Amino acid sequence: MRDDADRQKLLSASYKRVLLATLLLASTVNFMDRAIVTVVVEPMRVELGFTDTQIGLLQGLAFGLIYSIATLPISRLAERLNRKKIIAVSTAIFSAMSALCGTVGNFWQMFLCRAGVGVGEAAFTPPAQALLADHYPAEKRASVIAIIALGAPIGYLLGSLVGGFIAQTWGWRMVFFLSAIPGAIAVVAVSLFLREPPRGLVDGIRPSQEAPPSFFEVLAHLWRKKSFRYMAAGGAIGLIGSYAVSQFSLPFMMRVHGLTLAEAGALFGVVGFLSVGAGNLLGGFGSDFLRRASPRWYCWLPAIGMGAASVLYVIGFLSPSFVILMAATMVGGMMVLLFYAPTYAVTQNMVTPRMRATAVGVLATVFGIVGAGLGPTLLGVVSDVFAHTAFDAGDYSAQCTSGKAVGDMSAVCAAAAASGLRSALASTGVMFAISAVLFMMASRTIEQDMNP
Repeated sequence: MRDDADRQKLLSASYKRVLLATLLLASTVNFMDRAIVTVVVEPMRVELGFTDTQIGLLQGLAFGLIYSIATLPISRLAERLNRKKIIAVSTAIFSAMSALCGTVGNFWQMFLCRAGVGVGEAAFTPPAQALLADHYPAEKRASVIAIIALGAPIGYLLGSLVGGFIAQTWGWRMVFFLSAIPGAIAVVAVSLFLREPPRGLVDGIRPSQEAPPSFFEVLAHLWRKKSFRYMAAGGAIGLIGSYAVSQFSLPFMMRVHGLTLAEAGALFGVVGFLSVGAGNLLGGFGSDFLRRASPRWYCWLPAIGMGAASVLYVIGFLSPSFVILMAATMVGGMMVLLFYAPTYAVTQNMVTPRMRATAVGVLATVFGIVGAGLGPTLLGVVSDVFAHTAFDAGDYSAQCTSGKAVGDMSAVCAAAAASGLRSALASTGVMFAISAVLFMMASRTIEQDMNP
């Protein structure tokens, strides 16, 4: 009887509100860290003499690759261990490593610190989404995932506004030092307010002492779902463009449109808040609503979004008008994020309760390696290539990097860097177009693949 009472308490509306609020707080802190790196990247680049390729590596491979490598083993732990404790420990780790970023003096020190942040942040998504799936039925999972995903726009808004002000007032290093404070608050909240539920709670599955399916069993199960393969590929390729745009939009506003760090940070935060927030909510609640007509809307909605983004971003970055840039990137960002909640929800619905954390880990790893890992890195490389092409006063690397440019040459180098970044960002439209095609291909088998 006591077990039944505990189960009912964990499924109560009041506890589920606490669950959502606490996970939203942890998610917000998670994304605040990513935002502050974007905010401080330009003054950090100038002081430490980083190239765009190095910036891309810091925001891409240093974070994304390590994040992805760590996600799978952590997702396996989340099938066996207390998920609440995993989230609390991981939040403490990435907050501490973020603070250490303020002490670095060269590229490799920052690379290692960002890698440490990646390890900590990797431990949030698999256990958090597995907890949500234990409390909410299949037809509501995209919606609640969208609510937790609001941590991205809220985190980017707070990180950009507050980070930009701190960086302009006290320097970019202080932004990292102070970032540990909200992390500590999130650790306390997770430790105090969350409880570990039985696996499959909302599905009425009684606790089992059996070992969960092996990683390769989960992988084989997912691989048999053709729609999962297409949705994972579509999301990953779309994220190549999305991460590239998000990490280099703020430097673009400063280099091309002449904004100050504080101005660019504020606008970046507001645009991110509106576009990512609206995209996540529309994608989650919209797909759950439209599935009543056909489950194919879990794929059709992301396809429509990616197709629209492929046009909007090209228009925005090639236009000389700052107003058009803001409008295009705001709507484009919203369109891209229509894919997020449906893709994660469908993945959860394709597997059994003891596979959920691992399934989310597999998807997050694909997204991390391809999207977060390659997106900023490739954009940085392509930007430098285009900058070399635009620079007609000799060797761009020799004269323009590591703080070597002085006097009139400094202006020439700045113009080449701006031109290179504009061309590179416009080229991301190709990624979104490919993504749209893959989501349309996924729609052909989504109905039969939704059964575990």
